[in-house]
Amino acid sequence: MGEDGSIAVLKGNLAPEGAIIKHTACPREMFEATLVARPFDSEEECIDAVLHHRVEPGDAVFIRYEGPKGSGMPEMFYTSEAISSDKDLGRSIALITDGRFSGASTGQVIGHCSPEAQAGGPIALVEEGDLIRLSVPDRRLDIVGIAGKPMPDEEIRKVLEQRKKNWHPKPVRYVSGVLRLFSELAASPMKGAYLEYDSLNLEKNISMNSNGKKQMRYSDNRDDEKSSENRHCAGCGA
Repeated sequence: MGEDGSIAVLKGNLAPEGAIIKHTACPREMFEATLVARPFDSEEECIDAVLHHRVEPGDAVFIRYEGPKGSGMPEMFYTSEAISSDKDLGRSIALITDGRFSGASTGQVIGHCSPEAQAGGPIALVEEGDLIRLSVPDRRLDIVGIAGKPMPDEEIRKVLEQRKKNWHPKPVRYVSGVLRLFSELAASPMKGAYLEYDSLNLEKNISMNSNGKKQMRYSDNRDDEKSSENRHCAGCGA
């Protein structure tokens, strides 16, 4: 376990609310690293790039939109295993995600990056070639450069603000059922991704369908009869 446990919370302009690394499974040479961003918007895209050798040593590989609001926060198992088993990549790149990992994961994998991409967190604003600094001793995870060029914090803040103006969330992945309800109400990954609501706001989002059953009223205004009848809220007695 060591004197400081087996996991650490990293913070910085990439993860204002925090991110988690199991540092006891991270190679010592990766405790301090400046890497080049390679963002992917799903695990499927990322693992395809890893398996077909489109990821190089020195990359910071991002899997985003896999947080609780984005996709239900699945485990990024296959990509982390593919990287850790690669003799060239296993000790030379980092995997950063708003998804999660299991306790058995190995390598320089950083999960729970918060706020998540679907909520407009900084991880959604990272672009190809940005410079990412990882410091386990300092507990830091920061964007330190844009398009391969190191920049001061204030300049980076301005760039991220401009990118945020042009950013839009991805279309919802689940349009019905429990996962749709979860994606609407899930808290931040660093808070535990529990359902976050108050009784007043929940009551405002409950309506009656044509059969007299209670259902959730979703924020994307999908009001057609066919889809609404398939959206009975499990917690509403429907």
